[in-house]
Amino acid sequence: FALRVTLCPADARLLRVDATMPEHRHGMNYRPTITAAGAGRFRAEGLMLHMPGAWEFTFDIVAADGTERVRVPYELQ
Repeated sequence: FALRVTLCPADARLLRVDATMPEHRHGMNYRPTITAAGAGRFRAEGLMLHMPGAWEFTFDIVAADGTERVRVPYELQ
């Protein structure tokens, strides 16, 4: 599947997207590709959550004030 990501400020860059299952200590079997769409918008393609359960998306972002890692929990039913 693909994710559309919008960052603020618009000049921030999305460096990496990943997903892991913290309880199982493993991640995806695929590395997504990221395409910039302009104005802080990005598309990450090639993600695959291969089993149900608690996942955590990780977004590595760089902006003028530094680099940040954002984690977002997700429950796949």
